[in-house]
Amino acid sequence: MKNRNETKLPKLPVPDIEHTLCRYLEALQPILSESHYQRVTSIIQSFGADDGVGPKLQEILLRRRELYDNWVSTKINSFMGYGAVVPDGYGASYNPKEDSIIFCISSFHSNEVTNTKAYTESLRESLNSMRDLLAYKQQM
Repeated sequence: MKNRNETKLPKLPVPDIEHTLCRYLEALQPILSESHYQRVTSIIQSFGADDGVGPKLQEILLRRRELYDNWVSTKINSFMGYGAVVPDGYGASYNPKEDSIIFCISSFHSNEVTNTKAYTESLRESLNSMRDLLAYKQQM
């Protein structure tokens, strides 16, 4: 079911792949060792090269954007995402649906520093609070 204002919204843009890969590397640099960062940089450069997988996937996203109002959501119950990139971090993947979001939270270890269950519950509480706030605002 669509929100009554949803048809008035412009389509979501597909981010430029070069910009996205650059921002991804910028986000990783402070948390990776120099050797790990260089390895990831090499992988990202291969991914984004003209003959790499990245431009092919970008074309698929651009075609999908033309076909759907929301190119991000999908009808299938799956997701693809990233795991934790550092030993004391988390990986968070998601798949937005019409009326829900599927999340996959992961970490290398679940302990007092990276407690996957606690992180998941905190995410659930935060999202429920946002939902309740939006529902309250619509009633006003």
